[in-house]
Amino acid sequence: MNQICVSIDLETTGLSPEIDSIIEIGAVKFNNGEIIDTFHSLVNPNRLISHHIQWLCGITQQDVDAAPSFSELSQPLANFIEDHPIVGHNISFDLSFLFQNGIQLSNTKFDTWELSTLFLFQQPDYSLVSLAQSLDLSVPEHRALPDAIASKELFLALIHRASQLDISTIEELVILAEKSEWELAPLFRQILSDKAKGAFTTPGTLARQPDGKVDILQSLAEEELAPTHPEKAPLDISDLSNILEADGPLAQAIPGYEHRPGQIQMMQAVAEAQKNSNHLIVEAGTGTGKSIAYLLPSISFALEN
Repeated sequence: MNQICVSIDLETTGLSPEIDSIIEIGAVKFNNGEIIDTFHSLVNPNRLISHHIQWLCGITQQDVDAAPSFSELSQPLANFIEDHPIVGHNISFDLSFLFQNGIQLSNTKFDTWELSTLFLFQQPDYSLVSLAQSLDLSVPEHRALPDAIASKELFLALIHRASQLDISTIEELVILAEKSEWELAPLFRQILSDKAKGAFTTPGTLARQPDGKVDILQSLAEEELAPTHPEKAPLDISDLSNILEADGPLAQAIPGYEHRPGQIQMMQAVAEAQKNSNHLIVEAGTGTGKSIAYLLPSISFALEN
């Protein structure tokens, strides 16, 4: 995604923006995987911070007492963020503290917690630490700047995960997001646009992930297949039928093999359709043995031709 974003993380004295204070700010400006700039500062809350918070964050009372107040940092922080989309893990928490301290941001917001519940829906724990560990990303440290960097890396990993979806699924996400005025709608539109641009990539082009690694599945190129014979080699339907008979090779190889006349009938119909280049629709009940009935003539046809 070729767009400048700003990842933000705050450390605070508690969970309530009405009664607690910011003690550290970390922000990372980035485009794709490249960090353009960082913003970091401890903040003087003009109050005592609990021993628990000091232990959790590794920030001492002496550290914050020597730091600037938030009022001194608010304008430089706002200038750093500008109008770029904001990224963060449970970003509403950080934005509520900024709002309480006079920074009202109307920027587009991308919450990595919300994105994780979509694209990592089998994850047992959606904490930033757990997600980073499961994806082998930078492990957060309960410090503002490292956590902002971890949120940035998680965001890019989730964008890559989303880009692996088929176009129809991404289109459906866009439709749902736009109908509900979901804040992630611009992100899904961008992913869809990027996906569409690469939909007809020339075989052999090295497709690179956000971390610069090559996507080997998109990079493999094979020579165009050509028919073995100028004329299509016909199938020997009687030989194929004998394979499925009660005393045929499958019966000898598989203990308890069940001879199924319906299976043979379907196999013969599939073989005839391939032999004559016809379309075929088959309705067959449970227990017919449909998989072998269409695979046996298909494999044989592919090997011959």
